[in-house]
Amino acid sequence: MGPWRRVIGAWWLATWIGPPFRYPLFLGLLAMGVADVTLRMNLLFVERQTPAIMPRQLRRSAGWLKRLGVVFGIVYALAGLAVSDAHPLGAGLALAAAAILTIAAIIIEPATTDEAHGMGRE
Repeated sequence: MGPWRRVIGAWWLATWIGPPFRYPLFLGLLAMGVADVTLRMNLLFVERQTPAIMPRQLRRSAGWLKRLGVVFGIVYALAGLAVSDAHPLGAGLALAAAAILTIAAIIIEPATTDEAHGMGRE
């Protein structure tokens, strides 16, 4: 799920939740999204400009990316549950997105990263 789709979804969820949690929810999700994109852009830069340090940079970033994905997914899921009575379709989409983000952060991304960079080979 692209970062801009996540931000748009976060805005809709925050709007439906309303005060007093509207802006803290949206700004928190936005901050996590910006941090995620920043780390990924840094990895892209390192891979293209200084590939020799890529394994070290991956080790340094992997934990942060995983935590960001999991926390974003949990917050997104809780927001979806909070609006489920008034907006069941939006809540369903938010819960599905949260599940995808969390599974990708915990299982898919570490495995594909390890294989793509030879870290999973003995």
